[in-house]
Amino acid sequence: MSASHTSQVYFDNAATTKLCAEALETFMQTSEQLYANPNSAHALGFAAERALDGCRTRTAELLCSNCEVLFTSSGSAANSFAMLGVMQGFGLKPRRRRLISSLAEHSSVRSVCKYFESAGYEVLYLPLDHEGNINLHDLEAALDEHDALVSLMYVNNETGVISDIEAIYKVVKGKNQRSILHVDGVAGFGKHSIDMRYVDVLTFASHKINGPKGVGGLCFAKSIGPLFHARKDSGGIADVLRNGTPDLPAIAACTKAAELAHENMSNNAFHVARIKEYIEEQTRDMERAVNGGGNVSPYILNMSFAGVTAETLINQLSSRGIYVAAGSSCNSRIADKNILRHYGLAKERVEGSVRLSFSSSNTMDEAARFVEELEAAIRVLRKFGKR
Repeated sequence: MSASHTSQVYFDNAATTKLCAEALETFMQTSEQLYANPNSAHALGFAAERALDGCRTRTAELLCSNCEVLFTSSGSAANSFAMLGVMQGFGLKPRRRRLISSLAEHSSVRSVCKYFESAGYEVLYLPLDHEGNINLHDLEAALDEHDALVSLMYVNNETGVISDIEAIYKVVKGKNQRSILHVDGVAGFGKHSIDMRYVDVLTFASHKINGPKGVGGLCFAKSIGPLFHARKDSGGIADVLRNGTPDLPAIAACTKAAELAHENMSNNAFHVARIKEYIEEQTRDMERAVNGGGNVSPYILNMSFAGVTAETLINQLSSRGIYVAAGSSCNSRIADKNILRHYGLAKERVEGSVRLSFSSSNTMDEAARFVEELEAAIRVLRKFGKR
């Protein structure tokens, strides 16, 4: 069966989602009506600037009433700007700055950690248990009286494990009120409610919620705004972002997608949970293990199948018009591409793990077809694997 099968099944929504009709319409209308540069000093430019400010305000209001939003070119860029902005804003010598993260973070966060590590800053990585959760005692032990940036995911993009952000925030602030908690919310924004009372900086990406690619953002409490805005001796991250020409049509479409995602959050979560539960139930007899435990998002299902490697299974499914992943698409070309190895799981289980990720546009019929094709693919792979 070829990949041109009429009933293709796309279960790789954690990599990217399809642009929704409402966001596309917003993009087109904004492109036609507000095409001027928002930085231009004339009436058309001012109109575009007002629209841009409106997008910032509307997005902030989805999260809290006392937040500021800055748009970036992606979720990865938002993570970088958030972390760089905080560390720059601390204004301390390297040996008095501490960055704390975990081994399960997105590659964009790990890259910034490596950058600061190479520049002489102290970087600590929290270990994970076999279900993918951090231990709050380990976090507490990593903190001291010095200002620290703690950068952790809200929802893990490979296993769906949801972090207890409120508990993490209380540990961080319990040691030092000036320390900052950056939450990578890319996999959770628009899908799970986020209480910004327990977050200093939140990052998000448009294309994970049926918005356009090329737009992300960071949302931060106004109380820590000075960390991101210009100081007398140097420019702030906010000013770096504002100096370019913003992609207003994409930002407007992102805002529309975010509003729809938040408006339909409960219904969407219920819908994808039914799909996930059905697939979990139907695959119980396929010699598989579910990866990630505790509080897990209904949008992501990570499974390992005995005697089958992820690469061969993904290729088999792709040839049948079924599209899944072996982990984060952003990690596909780096050596440490599967965070499951940090869970302390057996090598075979790690190498056999595939990630299914759902959206509100997926259907129960697609789930049934997936199970049917999965069973056939595994049967073929195990048969030839024994030869």
